[in-house]
Amino acid sequence: MYLNELQRYMKELVDEYGPLLKRQLLVMLNSKFRYQLKNVDGFSAQMCQFGDYATGWIGDEEYLGHKDAEPNIDLIRSIDVMNTFLPNVRMHRRSKTPVSIRFCAGMGEHEKDISIIPVKPGEEQTVSLFVNDKVGEGKCEIVIFLLEDKKQIKALDVDCNANYALINKKGVSLYTLK
Repeated sequence: MYLNELQRYMKELVDEYGPLLKRQLLVMLNSKFRYQLKNVDGFSAQMCQFGDYATGWIGDEEYLGHKDAEPNIDLIRSIDVMNTFLPNVRMHRRSKTPVSIRFCAGMGEHEKDISIIPVKPGEEQTVSLFVNDKVGEGKCEIVIFLLEDKKQIKALDVDCNANYALINKKGVSLYTLK
């Protein structure tokens, strides 16, 4: 199947992360190629018609993925957090659990390595132990804990450059405790 430049990037994203919401793909395409596309419907329809792709729904949002692939909700939520840093994201990739995504943002000496860790209620202590073992205060790395409830912040006991993200109907909210 012939894929244009935009579809190749959509394929690359779906291959790396699994099913993604169409609105997320749109944001990432517009950022990478500096376009102002209104949607990705035509591109995704072609990919579904001539390739091994399918669309589905999570609530009222449509996603694109490989046929028979189940969406990973934590990964989809993590993409929303990463997309708040666009267009300053220079590199991104899926990571090993409990980290969902690692990416670099910024330029030159202001570039930061950022890890997003989804935290389910009740897993705060386990995540804290992992982070304190793997990520030290002295490292030039930022950890964003993707929470389901703001109350989880108090349950996390970490010694690193920590930030917190919550997703609500208005979008992503980022918090830093001083």
